[in-house]
Amino acid sequence: LYGFWTELHSKFEDGDAVWGAFHNVFCHIPLGALVSTSEGSRFFCVHGGLSPGMTSVNAVDIIERSDYGSMLDNESTSIADGAMWSDPTSDDVRFVASERGCGFSFGPVVTQEFCNDNRLQFICRAHQMTMEGFAWTHGQQCLTVFSAPNYCGMAGNLGAVMVVDDALDIEFVTFDVAAPKAGAEDAEEDETPAPQPGKYF
Repeated sequence: LYGFWTELHSKFEDGDAVWGAFHNVFCHIPLGALVSTSEGSRFFCVHGGLSPGMTSVNAVDIIERSDYGSMLDNESTSIADGAMWSDPTSDDVRFVASERGCGFSFGPVVTQEFCNDNRLQFICRAHQMTMEGFAWTHGQQCLTVFSAPNYCGMAGNLGAVMVVDDALDIEFVTFDVAAPKAGAEDAEEDETPAPQPGKYF
């Protein structure tokens, strides 16, 4: 659907092995990160967002990341699902089940309470395509940064990265897809064999 599996199979002889290796790595990536500047500003980073069980930034610390999908109890699974797959909504709600099938849609009051209770300036997350590469919602307390330009090869959006200094001054660097190399269409097909999983994983 999103092209990653297809890309791996086009570049590697054993795309399934590479796909599996990525999944193994994902099982060890942290669910979230608390970023603190030397001047005392704080923001919380997750891929998705919040969930009913995540009232503290410490909630992700009690979850053994590699147990996600198999060994976690319902509350821990709900917290992990939210951290990875929830999305903000402008609707006047607290939480509703996500239409995507995993995680939650969380409303502005939830973000405000979470930031106040955890002494945060904002929550930084991804998981939603934005045309400009980034978007503030929930009264500037929820920031979406999306780094994949022209999502799925057809969205026409910019990608972005966020640069933050100790004073919490924020700069967004936006970018489009890379232009094709000059003469790439006319160049003969590269005979160099594609790298194989054993060399890298």
